[in-house]
Amino acid sequence: MSCRNCNVSSMRCTATTAYGTVRTDASQMETDSESSGRLTGRVTVYTIVGCTHCLRAKSRLKDLGLPFCEVDVNEHSAVGQKIRELTGRSSVPQIFFNNIHIGGNDDFQKLPAEELQRLINIVKEEPLLLDAPPLQVEGSKEHDGDHKEGAAELSEALRRLILKLYADHLSADGKFVDYKAMAKSQTFEKYCELAIQLQHVELEIMSREEKLAFFINIYNTLVIHGHMKMGSPKNMWQRYRFFNYVSYLIGGAVFTLQDIENGILRGNRKGVAQLMRPFSKGDPRLQIALPDAEPLIHFALNCGAKGCPPIKTYTAKLLQWILNHMGNSPKKKELDALIQAASYTVLYLPYDWSTNRKD
Repeated sequence: MSCRNCNVSSMRCTATTAYGTVRTDASQMETDSESSGRLTGRVTVYTIVGCTHCLRAKSRLKDLGLPFCEVDVNEHSAVGQKIRELTGRSSVPQIFFNNIHIGGNDDFQKLPAEELQRLINIVKEEPLLLDAPPLQVEGSKEHDGDHKEGAAELSEALRRLILKLYADHLSADGKFVDYKAMAKSQTFEKYCELAIQLQHVELEIMSREEKLAFFINIYNTLVIHGHMKMGSPKNMWQRYRFFNYVSYLIGGAVFTLQDIENGILRGNRKGVAQLMRPFSKGDPRLQIALPDAEPLIHFALNCGAKGCPPIKTYTAKLLQWILNHMGNSPKKKELDALIQAASYTVLYLPYDWSTNRKD
């Protein structure tokens, strides 16, 4: 299940239902138990981390004083499949007032005042029915937090944590990030603990597609980590130092942002203001570099500037994954034809280098 403009917390709710009170980690509750007790039914929002449409829908619910249960369909894939079957939609958010499917954020925002009040009265006064939209699927194996199985899984786990941080501290319009608040959160502590495992990954056995997805994900997380620890660069010199200093120990070797972007993903090409290639002939990291530069790499890397593309999680089979999760529509047919023909035109927006840091 994917967002229309972004790809991208775990199930979060405190809602009194006909079956008792459903709760998760108290640190993740959207509302306190007193306010949540006002509902006899339940508002349920199916989301993915980092989705700006999801953020806007949740912000509207908070403005209305409505507690809600949030289910991350990336973390609870079985639930996501059920919701796709139930609604016929693969986008997020998907919003329910008790058993009534509202739709996505646009549908929710456009509800007439009288209809919205009717729905609010329903969740306040009427209990859930037995066929209520699920919070969990019995017998399903959900994400268990064990990320030691491989580099791809580890990078995805790191991306999910950093995207959760991003979503929790993103402004309502999706344009600015509160990096200072991020750095003080428990989620960031978990992220740092998990990042230590990067030193044990085996990079040599990855295919080109796996390396591409892995290092895009790691680059984007490292940028955010760097902003939290060092602050945002404010001039050309600070920017140069940032991208040549901020680094991770990966597979026994140190990789800076510059190394990842130009050494790995651009096939060991010179970067901006670089006199030499990132890796010399005797550098063992050269064996990890892509044999040829990825021409579309700047449509995936987010360096923390306003003009960067949205933060996303990538896999080695991303485009086919998107196709598989799209509902039947003209867009799906067009994407299928595009994949088959491998012929397309790229459009782009002017780049804005100013920082996305929230002051």
